Order: sequence, then C-alpha cells, then structure tokens
Amino acid sequence: MIRKLFYILIVIFGLSSCFSSSKFKSSQDAFDRKHYFTATQLLKKEIKKTNNPNLLSKKYFLLGESYRMMNKPGAAIEWYEKALGISGDKIIYFRMVDQLKKLNRYDEALVLLNDLKQKKGNTANLQREISIFKQAKSWFEHPDTNIVIEELALNTPYSEFASDYYLNDYLIFSSDRNNSSKLKYGWTGRYFYDIFIVDKSGTTDIENFSGSVNGKYNDASACFTADNMEMYFVRCGDNQKDINTCQLYYSNNYAGEWSEPVLLPFERSNINYISPYIDDKGEVLYFSSDENKDNSGFDIFYSIKMDGKWSVPVKLPSYINTPGNEKFISAWKDELYFSSDFLPGLGGFDIYKTGIDSTGKFLPPQHLDYPLNSGGDDFYLLKDSDSTGVFSSSRIGGKGDDDIFRFSIVKPVEKVVSMDSGKVNIVEKPVDKKVFLALKIVENVYQEKDNPNSKVLGQKPVKDVTVSFGEGETRKLSDGRMMKEIIFDTVYHIVAGKNGYLSRSKDVIVKPQEKFSKEINTINVSIELDKIYIGKEIILKEIYYDYDKWNIRKDAVPTLNKLYNILKNNPGFRIKIGSHTDCRGEEDYNLLLSQRRAQSVVDYLINKGIERNRLEAQGYGETKLIEKCPCDECTEDQHQKNRRTTFEILK
Repeated sequence: MIRKLFYILIVIFGLSSCFSSSKFKSSQDAFDRKHYFTATQLLKKEIKKTNNPNLLSKKYFLLGESYRMMNKPGAAIEWYEKALGISGDKIIYFRMVDQLKKLNRYDEALVLLNDLKQKKGNTANLQREISIFKQAKSWFEHPDTNIVIEELALNTPYSEFASDYYLNDYLIFSSDRNNSSKLKYGWTGRYFYDIFIVDKSGTTDIENFSGSVNGKYNDASACFTADNMEMYFVRCGDNQKDINTCQLYYSNNYAGEWSEPVLLPFERSNINYISPYIDDKGEVLYFSSDENKDNSGFDIFYSIKMDGKWSVPVKLPSYINTPGNEKFISAWKDELYFSSDFLPGLGGFDIYKTGIDSTGKFLPPQHLDYPLNSGGDDFYLLKDSDSTGVFSSSRIGGKGDDDIFRFSIVKPVEKVVSMDSGKVNIVEKPVDKKVFLALKIVENVYQEKDNPNSKVLGQKPVKDVTVSFGEGETRKLSDGRMMKEIIFDTVYHIVAGKNGYLSRSKDVIVKPQEKFSKEINTINVSIELDKIYIGKEIILKEIYYDYDKWNIRKDAVPTLNKLYNILKNNPGFRIKIGSHTDCRGEEDYNLLLSQRRAQSVVDYLINKGIERNRLEAQGYGETKLIEKCPCDECTEDQHQKNRRTTFEILK
C-alpha cells in the first residue's frame, strides 16, 4: 500500500472522518479524486444496474483498478478477469499479470501473456515481460537459503515501514495506524501517516516520534545524520491547500528538541520529493522526485552540501533510473540500496544494490535474492551490520498492507580439520566464492575474403572492439578478449561493436552463488560480429520451408533471432529480405511463393518489435539462380543452393 502515500491527490471536504459516497457524482468521480474505497462501493451498486456489455467491462476494469490502488491484488484479479471476459484490451492483460505476480502466481501470468501474444502478436514490450516473468519464476523457485527472515512484533493490519535507525538502539518507522492527528483520508478511509519510534527489537512501547515533526497530514520516511542531530523526512501536504504535493523537510535537534521543520531550498512547486537518505556526514542527500513526470515516474537524485548550501540536484544514470519508479533509498558503508518497479524483479518494487567505483561511477544495480525480494513491494533495506538488518514488504502472508521484517544472512561454510597438540579440531571456515566472465569477440574467416556467402574456415578475434555492459561500464579490447569478475545472481546485457561491423548483444545470466560448486568459477562467452556489406545479398543459413509453404519453421527461429539481434543493436540500418526458389515449377508461381516467404520473415521481425519502415520484402522466384544447371539435370544439392533466403543492408 506504499504507493498511496506518494501519489495521494485528495480533495477533502471538511476533513471529517466520515467519507460519504453522496459527495461524489459517480464512481468515476470518486476514482478520479483518489477515493478508491468509496469508488468500490459505488461501482458494485452501478454494476448491478448495468446491462450494456461495453459499459459493464469498463466498470469491471475500474473496480479492478480501485482494488489495485488499494493494494488488494486478489480482489483486483477477480474484477480484471470479469473485464477480460468481455474485452480483450491489452491493458487488462498487463494489469492482471502484474497483480498475479504480486501473489507469486507466475505460471498463471505466463499463460495470460502467451495468450496475449497469440491474439495480439508479439511486441518488444510483451517479449520483455515474458522474459522477466520466466526469470522471476526461477528466482522464486531457487531462494537464497542463507537468508533468514522474520516479522517484527510491531506489525498490525495497518501499514508499517521502517526508514532508518536512530541513536543505534531505535528503529524509526511510519504507519497509518491510529495516530496523533485522528484524521482520515479518502484513499482507504484510514488515518494519515505519522512517524513512530521503537527499540530495534520492535517489542517495547511504541511512541510518536515528535510533535513538531508529526503534523496534520502525511509525515513519513525519516532519516538522520550519524550524529543524530539532523533529520530529513517527507510531508505530503503542509496544509489543506497543497495536500496534493509531497516535499522534503529538514529539522535540527537542539538540546533534545526538534526544531520546526523547513523545506529544502532546491524544491520546486507542484513536484513531489520523497524517500530521502542523508549520508553520515550530512553532506550528500539522496532522494526521489517526479520532476520528469511526463517522461518517467520517480527518479533518484542527489544534492551535495557545499559551504552550507545545497547544490542543484543531479540525477543518477539511466541504468539505475528507468522509465518506471525508483525510490526508497538507504545505505550501508559503500553500498547504496533502492527499489525499482521496472528493473527485472519478482513483482512490485524490488530491492537493488549499487555503489560507486574507484572512478566515481555508479555500479550496475544488483538484484537481491528471494526471500529479501518477493512478488509484493519490497523496499527500505536497512542494515545494522554486514549480515543483519530490517526491510519492509507488502508480500502475502504479512499482517497488514506493509510490514517490517528482520533478516540475517548466514554465509556458507566449509569444515576444516586441523591437528593441535595431538587433538583433531574441526573449524568452520566461510566459503568466499568468486565468478569471472571470460569474454571473446570474434568474426568469421571466409574462404573468399569479403564474401560472407563463401565457406567459413574458422574464427578470429576482433581487434580494438568496444564492449559495453549496459550499466555505464565500457571497455575497449585491443585483442578482442577480456576477463572480468562479475556478481552472482545478476543479468549482464553485453553489447559489442566496432566501426565497419554490425553491433551484437548477448544477455549473460549469472546464477546464485549456491549454484556454483567451486570457489573460483568462470563463465565463457563468445560474441560473433559481422562486417557491414552495404548492398550485398547475404544468405541466411538454416532457413528452410516445407514444400509449397511459406510459414516460418521452428528450425529457422535461431537464425531469424540472430537477425533480430542485429537489427535491434543497429537501429540506423534498413534491410531488404530476399527469397529465392529453385527452377522447378512455373515462373509466375515461384515469384509469388518467394514473395510470400520473404514477407513471412518480415512479419516475424515486426512481431518481434522491429519497426515496419526498416524492413522490405522482395521475392525473386527463380530469376537469380546461383547454380545455372539445366533444370532437369540439377542435383538436389544444386536445387537446395538455389532455394535461399537473404538479407541486404540498404543503409
């Protein structure tokens, strides 16, 4: 239910604790004004009176949307399913699989996605979702058994999430339980958020943190400098007039009392600022903002305090900030943690780890294993040692909307036997495993130089090739080879390119540490580059058609996927797909058959997500035979050489 705190756009009438449905013109009016609970009540009444199928489908969908915003995935699925029974709109499919993911029902979600693929055709976005769901299912089925989690006793049926430690012995958390303001709002009819303090065990008396900090509306996500003298937190609505906006506030500790909170100077009106994290020295402030709301959701920024003034905020790189939302920042030593709902994960918001390397660049985000991540929203991982801490989650099985969990990480050990004074001692020694990537970039060596249709004699390394890991790290390999230590349980998107060559990419999936048996492990990866030949027909090998057919066979898919990879990584090129028949059959028929075969390849690539205007289909029939033998004297091998599919780079 964490989303409600940061997207709240409420119109309050008298701010009473009673939210009457009579204040709204319709269920749509209640929904538009973020009164989702009221919208569900109105929609159920309206549905009973609705007979028009199209209108009924819209109301089913709106009811599913209301439950989604209330973080009730089970109820949302029920109504999305009813809407899907009437309308096959793509958005219903995607909304439904998103909610199934929150309940760890990956198999059902994959069935729906494949059904959508068959009915509506493939797209790059759909293929991405299918790949992510398969990865999520694998992560869920192979948990990190070295991680142990347990719920804190302070959790209630309301929402609780922790944002920092205080004075080493206390935990700061936010909750919409019964609090000091006694006010409720229309999202769920529950109380506004306040900031609370409890001992780290979560078992002693819970208290409101400070009267000066907890105001009339939503206050949450407090963090502190290492000396506990400065505090930064989020307040959504400082008064009734601007209740739509969440902003960052700052307070000082004077003799045990917190000063009246003030806004930070770089904040602008009508922009949300949330999820603050201040470094130990109080010099670097990280936070999330939707200042680019037209192009993306919430992104992570940082500002540096210099000479007592905060600098203009700087956005983290695009391999961390995505078209989705990145929020809930925390840190431990040189590790920076955040949550994203767009990067590949198990569902909802997942927790990722990054940091800064020796050159000052942010490291690639590393996904944390299940059970730290789950199908629900997982966020605010707070460490109090290298192997212990807490995090918050809306996963199924908890007490409320968001709950706080304690975790501990037990490293794998090996037993070492030693002799001491004639006695046998068995000592448990932690196993520190490592994994390395051995990468090689190669090109084919042809029997006829610069003739890619001639026989391949072997391969050789591509010199002076540039390799990108898609995470801001780029290297130039003088000999086409490299060795790199990589991170367990991570996906690396590697792109290789060089002037005069078609760029290629490959995804390398690194399994969790426990899946490796040795201490030192190596993953060998080879990427093959092709030279660019403008205006030259290049034969696509291993593409065959059944007699008198033009549909794509399964054995042609690997070759076509290779062509798709080339087009995806070289967006500036257009290509022509050519198809040729042998000399048997009528010329006009062969011309028509070859055109259909060429078009089937083009259609395959379009369904994979390649733009239509980059592709051209050309059937040649038997007009460009390679083997020019008399037709009735040609061997079957000669006929096979004449039957071919080609591609030609136009630009």
